[in-house]
Amino acid sequence: SNTDVTALASSPDNTLLATAVGGRVVLWKFGTDELILSYPEFGRLSCHALAFSNDNKILAIGDSLNIRLIEVDTGNLITTVSKHNNWVKALTFSDDGKIFASGSQDGTILVWDLHKIMRSQ
Repeated sequence: SNTDVTALASSPDNTLLATAVGGRVVLWKFGTDELILSYPEFGRLSCHALAFSNDNKILAIGDSLNIRLIEVDTGNLITTVSKHNNWVKALTFSDDGKIFASGSQDGTILVWDLHKIMRSQ
């Protein structure tokens, strides 16, 4: 089985740790071995970027071409956005939570309006 750790992210309040290991994204209580949530419904995705929104409500998961936005509390998929042509390698949210940015192996950096994305769903 694949045990490569491909991405890590800690929540802004340092209570949660998101890990991408062996194709699975798992949420842990920071500093413990307590598993909070696992995201098996996405199958064996190859995640290379993770980021929490500053209010700890959203986890962004970047893989080959997609960015999935997940509700941290429930694990529910909010939406999937796709505009990159290669692996999503970096994700970050703005301090005010209004935008997030993604960087890709295709050489592009995209800035996303979070409220616009949420309204379109």
